[in-house]
Amino acid sequence: PPSFTSVQYIKDYVQYEWGKTERDTELGKQAKTDFRAQTANYLDAFSKVVGIELSAANTPNIFTLFDYCMTYGEKAQEKAQSSFFYIRPYDKFNQTTLVPEYENQYRNLSSYPSSQAMMGWLFALMLTEVCPDKQNEVLARGYAYGTSSVISGYHWDSDTYAGCLLASALVSRLHSH
Repeated sequence: PPSFTSVQYIKDYVQYEWGKTERDTELGKQAKTDFRAQTANYLDAFSKVVGIELSAANTPNIFTLFDYCMTYGEKAQEKAQSSFFYIRPYDKFNQTTLVPEYENQYRNLSSYPSSQAMMGWLFALMLTEVCPDKQNEVLARGYAYGTSSVISGYHWDSDTYAGCLLASALVSRLHSH
């Protein structure tokens, strides 16, 4: 994570302030929906992009892959969090988030890296191989998960980049697994 005296932190701060302005917009509604980081929610979001229902019943192999990645992605993210503690933006400024009911639960957990960004990007990278004709749309939706975590106030912008980097490393590992 960047130092609170760095130029990267200034960018994080500006993005945090921008995110707060988006909470009452369509992006804010999406951010609130994106906050529920469960396999079924990711499948639903990407279903809208690829044009088919991604679910345990309709696409069991994709569901199994997503569920596997969710399990091991969370383990990788937890390991990264234990290495670096980065106070969450809402906590640093003693403000509220877009989804305040989880503030106490996340207050003592590092924001680094963003799990929303990591899982969104991980699933997007995998789906670009399944749906190559929808690559741009799929990647845009995956990237939007990172934007949503900034808008919600739970993550810094740099946390989303760390999440995407971790997801990219996981995809390469999955290819050799």
